[in-house]
Amino acid sequence: MQSFQDLTPADLIEAFNGSRTLEFLVSKEITQFPASFQTDTSKPFEIPPTPIALNKDTIAWAVLHGAGTPQGHYATVVLVVYWTGGKIVYSKHSDNDFVAKITWPPASKD
Repeated sequence: MQSFQDLTPADLIEAFNGSRTLEFLVSKEITQFPASFQTDTSKPFEIPPTPIALNKDTIAWAVLHGAGTPQGHYATVVLVVYWTGGKIVYSKHSDNDFVAKITWPPASKD
């Protein structure tokens, strides 16, 4: 399975534009889950960003300033996924890595 660091811009653009599922490995170091993080990682879980972060100003700031490090790049991806209606569900892969699965709700059939 591909790691987050190995994803290309084309991989992300294709997933975002096609609202297709994307799975990859991401390390605890990159996710930067808080030290107080307390959840049962033996089953899939979701940690959405706080709703206050999901606004145009925060997204613009993250795009301009967040891509300088793997952690900032990942934070930007998380914000964009949730801002566009998607979600990320994590599953434990190892003591240091998670499988992250990005999904979007099904398109409406208007």
